[in-house]
This record gives sequence, structure tokens and C-alpha cells, in this order.
Amino acid sequence: MHGAQLDAIEREADARRHLLSPAEEMAKLGEESRPLLAYGEGIYVVDTRGRRLIDGPAGMWCTQVGYARQEIADAIAAQAMKLSYNSPWYTTNSPAAELAARIQERCFFHLEAPVLRVTGLDMPYPPSRVETDYVPSVDRVLEACDRAFAY
Repeated sequence: MHGAQLDAIEREADARRHLLSPAEEMAKLGEESRPLLAYGEGIYVVDTRGRRLIDGPAGMWCTQVGYARQEIADAIAAQAMKLSYNSPWYTTNSPAAELAARIQERCFFHLEAPVLRVTGLDMPYPPSRVETDYVPSVDRVLEACDRAFAY
């Protein structure tokens, strides 16, 4: 075996021993092996064994524009050098304001209420046993609708 193959096998073993998937129970840690992805390119991910797979599930939520997009990496790097994060509780930021304005200008003839986000709580994604407390509930979505309709 080559060094890269041995490294991939070792990383897969590390993942089994130490990584807990959000949908996995602590008692089952280490029992399941998942493909170890090396990189993404366009709509594909390539695992450490060289298999090129269409990334269907992630593409629905996180990578609709594909992987390895230089213009997106450049925009992320530029923003990280300005302001990588701000808490939405008490402040906002220029990119968020610009995006809200673009959505309003391009997607609607006229918005009578602000753009509201209903997302997970402002915390790291939790283990599966408390996931229902994290994911937006019907009540949180309806509260956001009530706030928007109040304008």
C-alpha cells in the first residue's frame, strides 16, 4: 500500500473512533464506517479511495452551486478578512443588509415587511437526542409569520 492509502485507512479509523454524527447514538460510536471524502469538484465529491460520487444530499441544502468555485472562495476569504461573524441578536452586517436588499429588488415588486430568517438556534448543532429543540418548530415559523404580517 502507498502512503496516501495508509493515511486514508488511518483517517477512516480515526473517524469511526472519534466522530459522532448528529444522527448517531453515543453507544454506537465506532460501529459504522462512512466514506471519507477528500475533496469536492462541481457536483461531485471524491473519497480517499478515488471514487467520484454525485453529492445529491448535500447539494440540496449547502452546495447548490457546486464545489471548488473560485469566485465563491474569493468572496468568502474577502468577507472573513472584514467580519467573519456577528451575532444576529443585537447587530447586523453589510452583506446581510445588501443580500436583503437584493432579494427585495429582484424577487419581489414590493416588500411590506423585512426579510426574516427562521433558522436553527444560535449554537453549535446538537446531538440527535436534542435536535427537535434546535430545528425551527412550527411555532417559531408561525411567530416569524406573525411578526411579518404585523408590518
